[in-house]
Amino acid sequence: LSSFLFSRQILASPNPDPLASLCPPKLLEDWAEQGLPSARSFHEGAAILTVANRTPLILDPHGVGLAWLQEHEGGNNVKVEPAESRTLRATLTQAIEVGWSLIISGVSSPIDPTLLPAITRRASKRGASQYIQVGDKDLEFNPRFKLYLQTAAPLCFVPVPLQVECCIIDFQGTPAARKEEL
Repeated sequence: LSSFLFSRQILASPNPDPLASLCPPKLLEDWAEQGLPSARSFHEGAAILTVANRTPLILDPHGVGLAWLQEHEGGNNVKVEPAESRTLRATLTQAIEVGWSLIISGVSSPIDPTLLPAITRRASKRGASQYIQVGDKDLEFNPRFKLYLQTAAPLCFVPVPLQVECCIIDFQGTPAARKEEL
């Protein structure tokens, strides 16, 4: 990274570390207490997940990201709903209006198109309020609402339109990180 920055005449410290800029040591300690493995690849994924503007799509074959995210978002009444659940739309509706965190787990097949406005965060503004359309309903958007998508499947099994709309976070870990986790 240093040589890349230097070659473009960009001023930087000798060993720039974006992770250190985003995550002070206390934050990493908090994440460890919430169950996040100590490997750098998991820290990088968590850092991106917490600052992403797009809905995170977490590649998580071992369930590490899902377990950590449930603990991390626990104070925001987190709900986990399988992608194939018949109650997904009702849970999403409630989460948007009340301001819960919602994790849609097991995403690998095409998602119900009526959920796309929530995934893409396409909101319309009326007065001081924002609204998201889910199905045929306009829902008042609660700013505390957070949406996460999780899959254990490889990225090639996730529909391309969904990949385009999401911030892809890799919680697969490197082989060394998985070994360290054990």
